[in-house]
Amino acid sequence: MCLVSGLPEDFNLLNPGLESYYALKHADTNKVAKFYGGHVFDPVTIESLRLQPDLYPHTLLYRGFTKTNQLTSSLTSQYDDFFNTLHVRGGEAFS
Repeated sequence: MCLVSGLPEDFNLLNPGLESYYALKHADTNKVAKFYGGHVFDPVTIESLRLQPDLYPHTLLYRGFTKTNQLTSSLTSQYDDFFNTLHVRGGEAFS
């Protein structure tokens, strides 16, 4: 079922990079010249971005939550401070 009539049947909202993919697909269909932004955005790179698993919503949320939890944890920050002091100044300064 397609909620918006302008989107094709094979559109999946949860795949990142699909807006670029479908824009290029539409340009091909209508025989419009495409501009990829130089050598950085060639067709191979655009297809690779569409298939990039690190950008899926569930992995982004998991990575964001774990990184935020690590950064805001007082135990983690204390551990990092003590460990950095030990490495930079040695055992005398740590004690």
